[in-house]
Amino acid sequence: EMITYLTANHDYSHLLGTTQPVMVESIYNEYYMLDVSMISGETKSPLGTFGSFRDGYVIKRADGRSFFIIVCDYMSDDFVTFVYEVTDGGLKKCAELSSVYPSDQYVTTEEIEMNMKLDILGSYIATCNYTLEEDGQLTSKDTFYPINAFNSLTIIKDLPVTIDGAETTLSPGTSIFVTGTNNVDEIHFKVINSDQTGIIHYTLEEPDSWIHLIDGVSEYEYFESLPYAG
Repeated sequence: EMITYLTANHDYSHLLGTTQPVMVESIYNEYYMLDVSMISGETKSPLGTFGSFRDGYVIKRADGRSFFIIVCDYMSDDFVTFVYEVTDGGLKKCAELSSVYPSDQYVTTEEIEMNMKLDILGSYIATCNYTLEEDGQLTSKDTFYPINAFNSLTIIKDLPVTIDGAETTLSPGTSIFVTGTNNVDEIHFKVINSDQTGIIHYTLEEPDSWIHLIDGVSEYEYFESLPYAG
């Protein structure tokens, strides 16, 4: 088994036991952006054009299968993680995950701790564990994502919430911290200067919308400001 930190434009064939070059190519184009490709032998698979190449890992398992975990940034922490299998000099794209990237705190040949960017009442980073599956997919087993928020949210309109299993409201002037989410329909919070914790239930305005609705009302109507990145 082997885990090696990934850098661009470096040939890893000697570590993988192949005679053909195996590497991530990252080249500046005429627009000063990076064209990034995965190369194995004479096969080349373009990943896209990015503001920067971040890093990643080369993973070789005990059974001989080898994977490249590749992280790029479109711009301003807009990360995307790719997984390629390069076993025996082959080249197969297995996965592409947006807004998810390794935390660099924990990685094995089977599991990787990942950071996930969440845009929900603001932009936050949650940490979760992903499994590198047999087919090269990165799969999260988590159903709840803890958030350590630094920005407080001040309520300006009666906010429907659930506290201790009962429906109630938080009054204007109350400030809260977001503490986590299931990333489906619940936001967990803590009231500042209080032991009260609870849940805000939400829906999306549309399936692919960035706007969250709370009791049918836009999130922006409930808070003084929301710390969304960008």
